[in-house]
Amino acid sequence: MMIKALRRTFVFLLLLFSITIYCQKTAELKQLEKTITQNNDTFKYENSIILINNALENKKFSHYDRFYLYLFKATTFKRLFNYEEVFYNLKLAQNEGLYTTNKEECETILKAERSFAYFDIRNIAMAIALIKEIPKKNYKYLSPESRLYIKVQESIVDISDNKTSDAEKKLEETEKMARDFCPRELPIVFATKAKLYSKINDASKKEKALQDGLYFAKKFKILKYEMYMYEVMKYYYTESNDKNLKIYQRKFDSLFNQYNAIIHNGKLTLLERELIEKKHQKETEKGQTIQIGLSGIAIILLIVSIILFFLYNENNERRKLAEKEIQLIHKQIALMTNAKDEKGENKINLAAYQLTERQIDIINLIRQGKTNKEIGKELFISENTVKYHLKVIYDILDIEHRSELKKILNVKN
Repeated sequence: MMIKALRRTFVFLLLLFSITIYCQKTAELKQLEKTITQNNDTFKYENSIILINNALENKKFSHYDRFYLYLFKATTFKRLFNYEEVFYNLKLAQNEGLYTTNKEECETILKAERSFAYFDIRNIAMAIALIKEIPKKNYKYLSPESRLYIKVQESIVDISDNKTSDAEKKLEETEKMARDFCPRELPIVFATKAKLYSKINDASKKEKALQDGLYFAKKFKILKYEMYMYEVMKYYYTESNDKNLKIYQRKFDSLFNQYNAIIHNGKLTLLERELIEKKHQKETEKGQTIQIGLSGIAIILLIVSIILFFLYNENNERRKLAEKEIQLIHKQIALMTNAKDEKGENKINLAAYQLTERQIDIINLIRQGKTNKEIGKELFISENTVKYHLKVIYDILDIEHRSELKKILNVKN
């Protein structure tokens, strides 16, 4: 009985310890998400990407954690309007979700996020189709912000279908949800309300919705939403030839230029940081190799000096043997370097190089005979990004152009 009691106690403590670790990871992810949101709100997108990449390299994070990390990355690229990277990182999140026990949760969140992205790029049909695939019972997996976006999308569809009563009811519910859980998203709700009131020709309510939306955009200092509100106001005041149209036009243009400059600089900073990090990594590895080599030589010289001092004759024979061994090693290295395959062509073992997953994917697609354009389409990246990765691959393999790579891969032209 004593042993059974001890065993039950041990199992309980182990379970409690596991739950504690899980809660710590969840808290850590929440803190990371908060930091990323703060960075993105202040246009420090490069800091967000670096934080996420560092976390992805941390082996303590589970597949479930990594699922959310890729979602954070997709959200960051959405702020830069880089939807190629948005969909690519959602795909990476999907891959992580396959290895979790929370497949239903991951699948629901991914459908919602893809829907929002399609809605942003004006593919309304695809956005609505994805939302319809999510069972209502699975909304429990979605954050208040995600449920709010879904309500807004449904309201816009109702307005387009002239179901104005349904749209107004949904928007009232959405406004209450936003005030209770995510007030920073209120500008989106009020902008949609303005669209509704414009549809039913209620000028006073439309004006109030526009001013309320602008108020909350400024209150929470969200430049993107403030710019969006001025864009909506500009559109509606153009229809009515309002005397304030020029003022809203100037404010919108000013914010638009400011936001474009921020986005442009953010993209450049991300690219430069990536290049600097790769260069620094190569220099660090090279410096470590040289340092290890010099340290090894120093130790060998010290040992040889001591041996020569005491046992010159005996060491002389050992030195000769050592020279023969070194020559043999050099010959073996030369044979390995000049190794030929069955067709007499030089072989290169790609596994011996520090290639990233993305670089290996591109190499495999080149082995299949794909063009740069086809590779970009396959990996959801631009053709210029493919060219950039190929340049890095050429540098790593110490080759100059694609034909050499094809020769290495034994690809027929």
